[in-house]
Amino acid sequence: MNEYNVLNQLSNPIWIFDFEKKSIIWANSSAVELWEATSLAELAARDLKSGMSEAVEATLESYRAKFEKGENIRTWWTFTPKQKLKRKLCVFSGFKLSDGRQTMLVEVLSNEYSLRRDLAITIGSNLSLLFDKYGVLISCNDYFKTCFYRPVTELADLVCCQAVADNWIRRAQIEQEFDAEIEPELDGSYHCFKASAKWLQDKAQLLVSLTDISEQKQMFHKASFQATHDELTGLFNRRGMLEVIDEAVVQEKPFHLVFIDVDKFKQVNDIYGHHVGDQLLSKTADKLSEILKEPCKIGRFGGDEFLALVPAQNSASIHLKLGQVLKKMQLPLQLKNLGDICISVSAGCSSFPHNAKDTDSLLKQAGLAMHQSKLNGRNRYHLFTPHLMEEQSRKVHIRQRLSRAVELNKFTLAYQPIYDVCENRIRGAEALLRWHDEELGQVAPSEFVPVAEETGQIVNIGKWVLKQALKQVSQWQEKLDHTFTISINISPIQLHAGFSNDLSQMLKKYGVSAANIALELTESCNVLNNQDLRYWLEDIAKLGVKLYLDDFGTGYSSLSVLHNLPFHVVKLDKSFTGTDSESNRTIIAATLALAKALNMAVIAEGVETENQYTSLQSQGYRYLQGYYLSRPLRQECFSALLSPGAYPLPAEVSEKCEL
Repeated sequence: MNEYNVLNQLSNPIWIFDFEKKSIIWANSSAVELWEATSLAELAARDLKSGMSEAVEATLESYRAKFEKGENIRTWWTFTPKQKLKRKLCVFSGFKLSDGRQTMLVEVLSNEYSLRRDLAITIGSNLSLLFDKYGVLISCNDYFKTCFYRPVTELADLVCCQAVADNWIRRAQIEQEFDAEIEPELDGSYHCFKASAKWLQDKAQLLVSLTDISEQKQMFHKASFQATHDELTGLFNRRGMLEVIDEAVVQEKPFHLVFIDVDKFKQVNDIYGHHVGDQLLSKTADKLSEILKEPCKIGRFGGDEFLALVPAQNSASIHLKLGQVLKKMQLPLQLKNLGDICISVSAGCSSFPHNAKDTDSLLKQAGLAMHQSKLNGRNRYHLFTPHLMEEQSRKVHIRQRLSRAVELNKFTLAYQPIYDVCENRIRGAEALLRWHDEELGQVAPSEFVPVAEETGQIVNIGKWVLKQALKQVSQWQEKLDHTFTISINISPIQLHAGFSNDLSQMLKKYGVSAANIALELTESCNVLNNQDLRYWLEDIAKLGVKLYLDDFGTGYSSLSVLHNLPFHVVKLDKSFTGTDSESNRTIIAATLALAKALNMAVIAEGVETENQYTSLQSQGYRYLQGYYLSRPLRQECFSALLSPGAYPLPAEVSEKCEL
């Protein structure tokens, strides 16, 4: 609670009461003294519940209900610290902690006997004025005259309007006494007073005692502002934004919740330093504030993440607004000592009440939509759909089940033949990982491999795949010639400086010739320009193990990558062989020409029809792989293919042997 120590400077006691623990969890020094405590720690350790009646507990619960509605309570409160009876006028208000729990902030305004009838008060904390029953000033103490030069002749001058003054007179006559806060403009400056009004029945007069709490209020407002606003950007912080969303949900007015993330912000921090990163965040906040004007509410949710609440107008308005955000955020931002810098943002949006009716769900949905924008290539927005939540739920389920699959050895390998159409025989196969889960069913590698890479489980899975494939090749060794190759997929996460040494030991352990093994690295891996990777791949190639570049044409490859890295084979991605178009035919021809120029072989993936087979063969492709030739096969079925005369495998046998 160190962030609230600034309130220690307030003269009036303030403390925070925890509803759940029935204890005081923070108090300023005035409150510690009021509670007859020796220290805050001693006060916080007191068991207030033991002496609390059911009536008091019920009263506190009613207070909590009012706080949830945004209401405050001003009333007299009696308590007995160390058996000493005390009665104080207090203001009770709801106060949410950083963890979201609702507590009660108590501010003591006055005690029961502080109101005085004697106007002969010398310089002190109270300013006193006496009015007749019509609200005309009878007299005021000298201290008031000394402090303020603006003449006050009527109660209306003090409370700023005649209607309020008339109400004070009527209220005082009925209630006898009451307290209020007023903010009059006296001698041209802002003042906040705690006003205690008491009706003097015998003289039909109104006594108003004022305590100037302007400085304390400013400090209190500053502390409240700091608690709900981000110091760097001046926007709402996480806590403040959550309060804004909660309030909007309570009001039940439709709105959109937009999660905005600065693309590749980490690169800016890494290259230029955190001071430039902070500048960029501040400028980003300014730009967002220009785009999303009131009544939109904007907050910095943490790091480079921003959150915006946009009132709903019509179905097209949010698309227009998000389009403006993406477009205008690409304009150059001027940074000190650096000049112009261009960025982009990714955004995700959920809608109240269409998608969800509570804050937590809306946040989760907007976050999922934003991450989908990142996956789709950044610098775009995505609206939440239920399908996104289904995908996330399945991904979480996969993550949970994956660890068990590793422990219980639930994986298997299938082998899909690679054919040499010139010699009409099998020249190799790709070892493909398969996982069938009792709850999830058949889980595609495209689903579980990214999860395994995120969690780091891919390292153990990759070791298992390599071990199982080498063991199997060792059993086939006598049937294989030096040109037959089993290719094994690896993740870049598996690679390290000692990988080639580990591989060499495994080859020796299982008695497998390096010439019969290839490792496939996907082209979509954006680490292909990593200098260390080059050295690691060169060490692998020195063993005699071939290197395949998988999914060629879909990712990050360039001529320099193919020239600098020791790849022996490129595998043309099935997206080019699967659709007959002029652009695809051009890419197919260019890939073959490029490979020949670099003295590399090419394997065409995804050959699923006779037309594809014939077309690729006519264009000069020698090595083909796909369902038209054979589906991925179980180990025993693939073994049968290695026998003389086993090619071609009948289609019905291939289907039965599929894994």
